[in-house]
Amino acid sequence: MTQTLLAAADRYAEANADSYGVATTPVPGLAVVRETMPTALQYAINRPLVALVLQGRKHVAMGASTFDLHPGESLLITADVPTVSQITEANLARPYISIFFEIDAAVVAELVTET
Repeated sequence: MTQTLLAAADRYAEANADSYGVATTPVPGLAVVRETMPTALQYAINRPLVALVLQGRKHVAMGASTFDLHPGESLLITADVPTVSQITEANLARPYISIFFEIDAAVVAELVTET
């Protein structure tokens, strides 16, 4: 299953990625990221999302917390938060590939309340 998802995400991103390596999909909020080389530090304010690394590695810092994400690992961001990230492992033969899905914080809050 993982290899099938990786192959599908890679094909889709290779055909549809913008100049930043992001390929939006017809599913609102769902996108694929593909990079063929390590990146410089990237500063952003991320909205709530779930990200899954399929291939390569990425380092993410949020305040004092840091995360080194490897294939099969995911990151959940539940509120707008400033991040500093860097793709640390990627090349032409094995590009960095991840998928992410933006989530609605109100829906998450409702699910927490119901659980």
